[in-house]
Amino acid sequence: MAITPTLAITPTLAITPTLAITQPAAPTSTAAVTPGAQLAPPPIATEPAADGVVRTVHVPILMYHYVSVPPADANIYRLDLSVAPTLFAQHLDRMLAEGYTTISLYQLYDNLVSGAPLPEKPVILTFDDGYRDVYDNAFPLLRERNMTATLFVVTDFIDE
Repeated sequence: MAITPTLAITPTLAITPTLAITQPAAPTSTAAVTPGAQLAPPPIATEPAADGVVRTVHVPILMYHYVSVPPADANIYRLDLSVAPTLFAQHLDRMLAEGYTTISLYQLYDNLVSGAPLPEKPVILTFDDGYRDVYDNAFPLLRERNMTATLFVVTDFIDE
């Protein structure tokens, strides 16, 4: 799988100029996000918080699985869910260069419930499944940049 390493986040969460994802299986498929495309639906009104205030906020949430180079015998899922550590570092550096500040899900919750302040350009990073490479590869890169992330760890699979 080849990903054009271009990342720009805007208030409407558009990726510009174009992010092309190709999969090296026959036939090769390509998906592209056009400039200015809105990737998330507009916010909807929710019930008021305990203080009676209805709050909405736009916070991009970026989800990762593996931060590693897949092994030669990797299946399609591993290939599709992996980002190389060097590319992940580029993602982080671009977010910082664009003025984004990572926040936790708790900070987002506090903002929605009580109006706690958020940085001007918040972003949430999450990692699904709790793979070891997140600790080995992503954690040092996050720590070097004083960035935070949320890790969702699977403790057991349903069918096991």
